[in-house]
Amino acid sequence: MSTWRIGFLSIAARWWAVVVLATAAGGLLAYLYGESAAPTYEAEAKLHVTAPGTELGALQTAPELAPTYAELVRSTPVLQRTAQELNGRLALEELRENVRGEWDRDTRLLTVRARSGDPAVAVLAANGLARQLVREASAQPSAPAAGESTVQTELRVFEPATDADRIRPQSQLLMGFGAVAGFFLALALAVFVDSWRRTVRDEEDLTELAAGTVLGSVDGGPGSRPGGTAPVEGATGDSADSYRRLAERVRAPGREEVPRSLLVCGAQRGAGSGTVAANLAAALADTGVNVVLADLGEKAEAGRLLARDGRGTDGTPVERDDVLRHGRIVLDRFTLRSGRGPLLVLPHGGPPRVLDLAGARVLVELLLAEADVVVLHSGPPPRSPRSLTLARAADMTILVVRRGHTKRDTVTSTLDVLDLAHANRVRTVLQTSRRWP
Repeated sequence: MSTWRIGFLSIAARWWAVVVLATAAGGLLAYLYGESAAPTYEAEAKLHVTAPGTELGALQTAPELAPTYAELVRSTPVLQRTAQELNGRLALEELRENVRGEWDRDTRLLTVRARSGDPAVAVLAANGLARQLVREASAQPSAPAAGESTVQTELRVFEPATDADRIRPQSQLLMGFGAVAGFFLALALAVFVDSWRRTVRDEEDLTELAAGTVLGSVDGGPGSRPGGTAPVEGATGDSADSYRRLAERVRAPGREEVPRSLLVCGAQRGAGSGTVAANLAAALADTGVNVVLADLGEKAEAGRLLARDGRGTDGTPVERDDVLRHGRIVLDRFTLRSGRGPLLVLPHGGPPRVLDLAGARVLVELLLAEADVVVLHSGPPPRSPRSLTLARAADMTILVVRRGHTKRDTVTSTLDVLDLAHANRVRTVLQTSRRWP
């Protein structure tokens, strides 16, 4: 199956409810319009064109004059006499716009059609026109052929109008057209919106883009259950449980070595990677291991979540401890006043602008000397060379994708960048929360 068909079916699956609703609404609105609009009826009378005698001229004259009679249906004398018979039910100009004559050469039948909003008036008009054409034909002999006598063409009412058919609006036909229009309009809108946004909407989307690397959803993702305590401020109930499950999946023993250093970064700005890093560090600390959270992002999002102002002033939940130094690397160290949770580390004077692989590995080793697990946080890899370097130094890189915000192309390109940078054990997490610091 082609990629286009897969994408189209995926869009249809996501928008099926809208498509069904638009189809039903389009059909219903069209039907209601058809029922409420003023109807138009059409009646028809059929006349037979003949020429008496068997002379060749007579046989030739009848079909030649029949189209002329079809045009005479809209002639002023015929219409005036018909309008008089109708006693003013249809004005002359109104009658002219709603009548016509049709000639069928094969059957030699002349059909007179008349339309009106009143079916009875349409029948009277069609029969009246037929009678006037018969009168016109009897009063006007045809021109004689060369060497022949004058030939008289005759019109005979073959089938008078007895009833009128409703020709518009046809409610059932309109309903069908309305349903089809609603269907295609909704489908076009779905394709347009989906192609315009092209965002990751659920774990299935993320699995399609990053098969085998999805750790799950956090902040109220699928499978969450209420209860439990919050790892950090802002994560409660099913949100807290989702981070505990994430911590279990990260630390679950398997064929690969349990990672001791984790880099958490967003696929783009605003993905909520700082929230994920802080809550993951807190959830890991709840399992009984010593955790260091080092926020190397430009805005220290994870640090602000734990310390609000990031420097442990009075009234904040953190307390300044001491400074970690290694060459040019200087880190401010903070502990939670509650004595529970990860150790917070923030770079003194802001994150380093330049960080080579050797320096990143030294930084990770320095932090691992303080704890069992190190959680690093940094900016989006495509925009941050520092994140690409840390991705090579850390045991695992967790890429945060925000539901309904991160574009699918962004996920793919970011994973490609991490692959080119030789990042270690890249995993993805879907951030489903709409609120974070």
